[in-house]
Amino acid sequence: ARMIPAPKAQKELREGYEAARAEHYDEAVKHLEKAQQLAPNNADISYWLGVAYQGKGEVLAARGYWDEALKKDARHVPSMLACGELLIRQNDLEGARKYLDKAVDDAPDSWQAHSLLALALLGQHSIEDSLTQAQRAVELSKGDINSSQLILGQALAADHKNAKAIVALEMYLAAYPRDSQ
Repeated sequence: ARMIPAPKAQKELREGYEAARAEHYDEAVKHLEKAQQLAPNNADISYWLGVAYQGKGEVLAARGYWDEALKKDARHVPSMLACGELLIRQNDLEGARKYLDKAVDDAPDSWQAHSLLALALLGQHSIEDSLTQAQRAVELSKGDINSSQLILGQALAADHKNAKAIVALEMYLAAYPRDSQ
């Protein structure tokens, strides 16, 4: 049930999205606020406003927009993932799980959803569940090396599967040699 906004709102959304991707967050907010006036019920606009405010370092405002997006569309997975990731960073793993469990249910093919859930589970010391989610994230990545590989390595290490952990982490390092993590 995705509502496609009118052409003017779409144009503002596109310009806001592009500005946010280019890290021009103030410009993004201007376009996205215009888009929101034209299409007040569009969850994607709220989501991108959240991204822009997060870019500006205003995480409370960002979280507000993501929750607003979820009020407009209870199955807006990008907003669930954004809230989940933010709460993991704030070390609220219980809160993160509420968003991420739902994200995995609503988007079972999203490697990001499985990967973030694996990270939250790892933080809660649910090692086996974390491993299962991390392995699923890596499978869904179809050979693309991404952060799920790093989380899999961490989960394997936590499970004392050191040889497998080293293999997973070496694969990640080969793809991201400059990653300080």
